[in-house]
Amino acid sequence: MKTLILLIAAINLGFTMQQANANSAYCEWIGSAAMIIAENRDNGLSEFDLIENYLDQNQSYQEQTVILPLIERVYTTDRNTSPGEIAIVEQQQCELA
Repeated sequence: MKTLILLIAAINLGFTMQQANANSAYCEWIGSAAMIIAENRDNGLSEFDLIENYLDQNQSYQEQTVILPLIERVYTTDRNTSPGEIAIVEQQQCELA
């Protein structure tokens, strides 16, 4: 019985660690995406052109539900924030969620 409990605890710990690693990679991806969007903004690409170019890539719906609002935030709310700062803030907000 002790062996079974230890096995279940080990599996649970492994699953938790795997979930944390997946979450960390996702948050890094969000930060990188935010930085790239902000760099495009700073290089003069309009919001609508960026959205059009992004939609032409035919990404998954799940990715679109993340990236399109991110583009909106970077071009409106964070329009005066540097790409590096946006990346850090987005990644930290993701990790806190």
